[in-house]
Amino acid sequence: MSGGSEYRASAADGLPARVSGAWAREKLEYLAKYMSIFNVGIKNKWERVYIDLMAGPGRCVEDDTGDEFDGSPLLAVNQKEPFTETVLVEGDAALAAALRQRVEGRATVVEADCNHTALIEQLRDRLGYGRLGLAFADNLGLDVTLATLLTLTQDRKVDLCITFQVGDLKRYQDNGWPRHLLEMQSASGGWRERGAPRRAAAALPCQSFFAPSTTWGCSRQDPLPR
Repeated sequence: MSGGSEYRASAADGLPARVSGAWAREKLEYLAKYMSIFNVGIKNKWERVYIDLMAGPGRCVEDDTGDEFDGSPLLAVNQKEPFTETVLVEGDAALAAALRQRVEGRATVVEADCNHTALIEQLRDRLGYGRLGLAFADNLGLDVTLATLLTLTQDRKVDLCITFQVGDLKRYQDNGWPRHLLEMQSASGGWRERGAPRRAAAALPCQSFFAPSTTWGCSRQDPLPR
């Protein structure tokens, strides 16, 4: 569950759905296309593991229109060329329960804090020899620490998709960070320092790409906020 997210009951199944803006559909379209390219392109070479670090309940509802659409977990389990394994991490018990019902056994749902050291080690174990990972961090609340991403990807073959709010980074850097983020993010393992996204792009694997809210799907070579 991303900090600050809102939820309402889905009209389709009565389970929680994340309230989203129209931009969320565009973000998920990019992600779904990348999932397809990832699975089809290497299906005969690698076992493919999808990891969603902030999975949520699996469904979204557009705030203005009430239209509902699949979130990243359902996009993953509904791929025409499926992942070898799908792992969905969600820290909120109610959202994790809703997610389990929606994926219907087609994925492993882990109810845990995605930054927990033991969990990251378990995820790394799933990315062993002969396996390539695709990890999605829908990091709009900056809940996934940079240290978590660095640990997850160290000596592992992992493509990353990371979303974040450029405006939030700039505002926090200029006006101070909220207490809950200061407590969670360390100076060496968080997003506090000015230019952290750019340094993260250099430190994380070559297949990483960052998707600021204003430029979904940009590559690591594209301009990032300083």
